[in-house]
Amino acid sequence: MAGKGTPAPLLLTLDHEGSGRPFRLDREVTIIGRSPACDVVLGQDARVVSSRHARIIRRGDGYCLEDLGSLNGTRVEGKPVTGTVLLHDGDRIEICDHKLLFDMPMVAITEGNDSTILGTLATSMPDPGVAPAAGPEQKLHHILEISRNLGDALGLGEVLDRTLETLFAIFPPADRGFVLLNPDQSTLVPDAIRTRHNDPRNLTICRTVLEKVMNEGQAILSTDTTRDGRFALSISLVQSEVRTMMCVPLLGREQRPIGILQIDARDDRVRFNQADLDLLVAVAAQVGLAVENARLHENRIELIKTRQEAQDAAAVQKAFLPQSRPQLAGYEFWDCYEPAGFVGGDYFDYLPLHLADDADGEPPRRLLVALGDVVGKGMPAALMMARLSAAVRLVAFAGLDPVRIMEHLNLEHYEAGVAERFATCLLVQIDAPAQRLTIVTAGHMGPIILRRGEGIEIVGPEQGGMPLGVTEEMNCRSVGASIAPGDVVVLYTDGVTDAMNPKGKPFGDKRLRQVILGAPGGPSQVGAAILRAVRKHISGAPQADDLTLLCFGPTSPP
Repeated sequence: MAGKGTPAPLLLTLDHEGSGRPFRLDREVTIIGRSPACDVVLGQDARVVSSRHARIIRRGDGYCLEDLGSLNGTRVEGKPVTGTVLLHDGDRIEICDHKLLFDMPMVAITEGNDSTILGTLATSMPDPGVAPAAGPEQKLHHILEISRNLGDALGLGEVLDRTLETLFAIFPPADRGFVLLNPDQSTLVPDAIRTRHNDPRNLTICRTVLEKVMNEGQAILSTDTTRDGRFALSISLVQSEVRTMMCVPLLGREQRPIGILQIDARDDRVRFNQADLDLLVAVAAQVGLAVENARLHENRIELIKTRQEAQDAAAVQKAFLPQSRPQLAGYEFWDCYEPAGFVGGDYFDYLPLHLADDADGEPPRRLLVALGDVVGKGMPAALMMARLSAAVRLVAFAGLDPVRIMEHLNLEHYEAGVAERFATCLLVQIDAPAQRLTIVTAGHMGPIILRRGEGIEIVGPEQGGMPLGVTEEMNCRSVGASIAPGDVVVLYTDGVTDAMNPKGKPFGDKRLRQVILGAPGGPSQVGAAILRAVRKHISGAPQADDLTLLCFGPTSPP
């Protein structure tokens, strides 16, 4: 379990007798301040710390500290921070009354031997409700005390902080204590540290101890017994100045170790004993459950936050879509948009076209219907969908014909340089007075036109050439088609034809055409018939892709 690679450094608090609470600097920018929105929150009750006081930035040459124009300033090694200061291992940062240590405190694994272990205690089935035999009244009091302290602690950091704070009260000789959760990882970075003398560095754990605690669920007592000549403490532990230590497993609900808790002392006159180990084991049983509860709570909070963000994103994406169906004289429109998740990569829009021969103040007689499908789904596809939506509107309002619009969209998408985020697109310009369509496709299926009494017609290629963004230049061509009252034009994304039933069979192009042929009435009835058929085919299976379906057609002669 030797460490590999370079873990993110920590920012350790040195308040309250050197509590050593760690904050991992594992992001590009870490904001420090009073506001709860900061990454490192200091002194929410003290107005001397600014809301956004300072920040630590990760750069190629290391980590730098900047003051964010705070009222009372920031200091490093006693010097005021002006501009950007490169941080070095062990630098002490002062923010008002708060002292912080910039450090990479790895828990070093030492090569001890079994002679350093004086006592062990099996912890596979601890009963936190039963007090140890030695000194039952006092020990039960301590167990109840830590139970009360942990009772209303919800966050993982708060649970670990309260645990070490209470243990320092229970074991006055302790100099340092730390918690490792999931120490089977390649690098051992403490999840909580507490010291009595502002020195949260040079933490050590013996490999033999670590393996016994994590693999066998043993609680370990180790001490310096050189005075009676029976045992010899390992050289590495001597160098770390540890004279006596206890290390116990934190057990989860399945009675398996989820981490370790160690406290140690460096005073030659101090010795932990078996009764101390008994007490620590009883305490650790409650701490393990509190840790799991805190993790569950934080996961739930994160899930709620993620869902809320997804719902907010869905509301924003909905704003990019038409808020109502268009009012084009003599035409009926119907549409359906169903993303596979909260957000999706499908896109559609109705854009009125005011051309040069339109009279002032006259309602537009032409309409551009745009339909797009970004590769993939979820948030990345939704962001590209938003970009495509803005680009279509910008270019369409310039008064260009559909071929030029598609070429501009392709160039804009290509220059965006988002690898493997291609998009198919279909543009259909409706000339209402002429009852004529102009169709341009880029990798998208052509429209299906239901002609009453005559069958169906697919206008343009079934797979319309190259998608947007594949090459810099796109040679587009338009296809024309006339429509008459009673005809229904169907536009769709592959979420319709690729919809899977529980056996993995897609809805398919053939079934779509059969449904269109047998659908009664106008655009609304055709669209509803297709949607019913797709949902019946899915039959409760999860939606695999975003689905968009548009139907329109003339209802009266021009």
